[in-house]
Amino acid sequence: MILVMTILAKDEEDILRENIEYHKSQGVDHFIATDNASKDGTTSILKEYERQGILTYILEDGPYHQTKWVTTMARMAHDEFNADWVINNDADEFWWPCHGDLKTALRKVPAHYNVVRARRHNMLLNSGNTGSSELPFYEKMTYRREISINPLGKPLPSKVCHRGFTDIVVDPGSHSVSGIDGVAVFEGDIEVYHYPYRSYDQLRNKVINIGSGYEKNPQTNTRTGVGPGLAMRTVFAQHKEDPESLKSFFERHMLSPDQIRSGLKSGEVVEDRKLSEYLAGLSLPLSGRDAAGSRSRNRILSFFRQLKS
Repeated sequence: MILVMTILAKDEEDILRENIEYHKSQGVDHFIATDNASKDGTTSILKEYERQGILTYILEDGPYHQTKWVTTMARMAHDEFNADWVINNDADEFWWPCHGDLKTALRKVPAHYNVVRARRHNMLLNSGNTGSSELPFYEKMTYRREISINPLGKPLPSKVCHRGFTDIVVDPGSHSVSGIDGVAVFEGDIEVYHYPYRSYDQLRNKVINIGSGYEKNPQTNTRTGVGPGLAMRTVFAQHKEDPESLKSFFERHMLSPDQIRSGLKSGEVVEDRKLSEYLAGLSLPLSGRDAAGSRSRNRILSFFRQLKS
């Protein structure tokens, strides 16, 4: 089996390396990444993996166009890399197989199914440790709600991966696919851990990047008159009208220690450390990072683990 992952990224340096290393360890054979003119270290990280021969790099410096770019990468995965399965991913999402690795999970899919649906979980910041800037995102985000919601307060939609096809169309948000005959969806043994709001600065950058991209290129569906990305477009519009609204939004998507305690008792909040512990055990390369900073982070992690033991 050949498993290819596509990634659409813009200014994701704080999470991108962990994402690629994690999915490498889970059986992904090759990555195709579209960089929407990042201004931070995203480009250098992607170029590093390109030099290793495991990533194909694409630069898009025009207005944000998720559906077009992801569809192009998904078709390339099949046509140029003979992908049996394609996972269309965002830099803040980690596909977690409940048993074995990703290839093991996909091999179990019956032959007559060509799409696998994966439930998503939004991992949330604990407001009690937001000041721990030296901790990696996955150490600060180990709680989630039992039922995750999107920015509009509706249940968080699942994501799908699919078998390789020349004519595949990846619909907005990678929540579904079209362009092929007989889409048959399998409820797979895979979950997706989503880390959307890792800091206020990261959230603000994301909302402005994506919201302004949709503003410049609405990508309205000629049949329905509706464009993709309603949740992000709504948050961006509120931010333009009242910049302070984004701080309130960020605070609403954190959990306070009191919310965690009461939520754990009621079952509304879940402590979920599976991915955090897995990522902590990965040996991340230091290339492109400050080695001294990494050593400092490791000392802090060791200290916190001793406190927990």
